[in-house]
Amino acid sequence: DHIVGSLVAGMPPSAVAPLVAPATRVSQLIPLPAIAYHVGPIVISPALTPIVDALEGCGDLIEIEESQIRILSVTSATMSSFLQYQNTAIDWAVKVGLDHGVSRDYMTSLYKCLAIETSHTPLENVAHMPMEHETPGGLNEYLRTTLTQAGMYDAMAQGMDYLYFHKNLAQARDQD
Repeated sequence: DHIVGSLVAGMPPSAVAPLVAPATRVSQLIPLPAIAYHVGPIVISPALTPIVDALEGCGDLIEIEESQIRILSVTSATMSSFLQYQNTAIDWAVKVGLDHGVSRDYMTSLYKCLAIETSHTPLENVAHMPMEHETPGGLNEYLRTTLTQAGMYDAMAQGMDYLYFHKNLAQARDQD
């Protein structure tokens, strides 16, 4: 009995299975480059034990149903936007006088600690975290409010909606 771990983007396990017969067990894997550092998400669907065991220690296994793969694919489309956001902060600090290496080290450490803090926060409290990191009238509140009023977060949600619904409709048309 062969087990296939597919790395083919855009092809869920049910689409790969006929191509790899007589193998009967197929799992889709979506690793990110950071697994080279043994960090980051590795999407697996379905979570077949031999594949899960083989990936032990490579990153954070995110086990989902095949129907949810597209959702995480769209959320991962935020990577380059996040990096642009980070680079904007790094470049601004350099522009006003901070050493580039210090700026990069500070911002990456800051975002890493926020990610770690979020991963340890109960789910019901995650939505409140932005306000918990603000002082009324302070720097964080000012910048978050400015970005909110500029429509940054709404534009992000709209872009994700477009990617999810447009691509799903295109896939449905292609299958008809």
